[in-house]
Amino acid sequence: MPAGTVRILDPGAGVGILSAAVCQRVLSLPGRRDLEIDAWENDEHLAPFLRRTLEHCRAALEAHGHQIKYTIHRKDFILDNALGAKSLFDGVGGKSSYDVAIMNPPYFKLRKDSDHAPLRFRDLGLQISTGPVVTFRATEHLLRERASREKSAPLLMMHNIRPFATVFPDKPNGKPGHFRVCEASRSLLLPARRYVLLKRFTAKEERRRLVAGVLERSDSYAPFVALENHVNYVYKASGELSRDEAFGLAALFNSALLDRYFRAISGSTQVNATEIRTLPLPGWPEISEIGRRVSVAGCPDLKHIEQAIAHALCLPVDLNSYLAGC
Repeated sequence: MPAGTVRILDPGAGVGILSAAVCQRVLSLPGRRDLEIDAWENDEHLAPFLRRTLEHCRAALEAHGHQIKYTIHRKDFILDNALGAKSLFDGVGGKSSYDVAIMNPPYFKLRKDSDHAPLRFRDLGLQISTGPVVTFRATEHLLRERASREKSAPLLMMHNIRPFATVFPDKPNGKPGHFRVCEASRSLLLPARRYVLLKRFTAKEERRRLVAGVLERSDSYAPFVALENHVNYVYKASGELSRDEAFGLAALFNSALLDRYFRAISGSTQVNATEIRTLPLPGWPEISEIGRRVSVAGCPDLKHIEQAIAHALCLPVDLNSYLAGC
């Protein structure tokens, strides 16, 4: 932390726990600090506790020769600032910049009784697994040419996944595109039905960390499909995803909103099933509404995806478009 005056942004302050932690840290540092804290909290019930916390911080810091000034903004930080600033450190709160930002994402708060309170995979009856085919361990089952319907199935890899679609057969790239169907390979095959497929890896330069396609039963020429282990697949633990549900989930995964959240919790280019299970999701009515809006567009662009999500989740359309950069 720099010496002298330090401007601090606390965009989802709550009762001030994170600001208090910063103040405690200052007490252990040599040299004087003059803290200026902008604390944003739109829950009116928490504001008195936030003020009390910051007053305790003031007393403790001043007793040790430091100074602190704070301003409590009783507004939603994102909605009040994101659309008007080039970045979170440019013109926020009427001032030019911050030295420190403290946050525990996500800080987009929802009331517990909200119809849009976030759910998790388990709440929705969803499962996510990694494709069971490890190619170097199953070389005897890899085929470059399609056999009869009963003796082979499509082998899908990351390059087969496109937003909202699964492309098969893809352009020849020298890799096996089919998988032998036999008694020895049955444990590596999945029944051909509707899944949402996610790439497990993306390049750093790619615009999206999450890329999700929809696999339809009709995409496979066989009753089975083989998924390589660089692909995650999402499915219902009981029953099958409807078309609207699958497209709704794919839209959320392909959205800027979920992509930003995922990048906040994972600094890796790898998309692990464990992390996906922790993502906040809306309920099935909202997911299905998103899916209906997206599927009628055929190949929806980013703006159409963000508009569909904003409408279903009652979010400002401009905010989602801002996140998407469109």
